[in-house]
Amino acid sequence: MPDLRVKPVETVYEVRGADLRRAISAANMTQAEISKACGYTSGARICRMVKATKTRIGGNALHIILRVLKRRGVSVQGLVGD
Repeated sequence: MPDLRVKPVETVYEVRGADLRRAISAANMTQAEISKACGYTSGARICRMVKATKTRIGGNALHIILRVLKRRGVSVQGLVGD
């Protein structure tokens, strides 16, 4: 009988662009600064997220952004297991 193999799939989170914009502002950062701090070569990803009403982002990418924001004193709500 064959084995059934499963693997975990990355969790996806929904983020409101306006909330992200306020969090970046509260961290006293620009979109370019947070993009650079997250290791992105371009600010396009953060820009798209901020402009969107709501965006979905994978947990791994979100954790990078949140780590930067938390270091700047921004509290995060709604993240399970953090």
